[in-house]
Amino acid sequence: MQDALVLTVLGMGTVICVLYIISLMIRLNGKLVGNKAAKAASAPAATKAAPAAAPAAAAPAPVVDDAKTIAVIAAAVAAYLGTSPANLIVRPISVSNNWSYVGRIENTRSL
Repeated sequence: MQDALVLTVLGMGTVICVLYIISLMIRLNGKLVGNKAAKAASAPAATKAAPAAAPAAAAPAPVVDDAKTIAVIAAAVAAYLGTSPANLIVRPISVSNNWSYVGRIENTRSL
């Protein structure tokens, strides 16, 4: 019984010491990297930047053909399963907010 108690105390003491050493290393790393980041951030602020040109118009988002994407995915799944794409049934998935609503209700009732 005495040996188990000593082993427990030594094990817990070792874990606490190692965690403390890790926290010191993280703090030291934060101070070393934090100073460099603060210096780098303050350096551009000290110099005057040239006025920026007018931003260009945002490029329109590319049009995605969902039918082609579905066909490619269905073909990949069929090839993986070793069957014909005609044997697969592709169903649309609609997003329902019922779970989030129920979760919100349960969280507000617990207050």
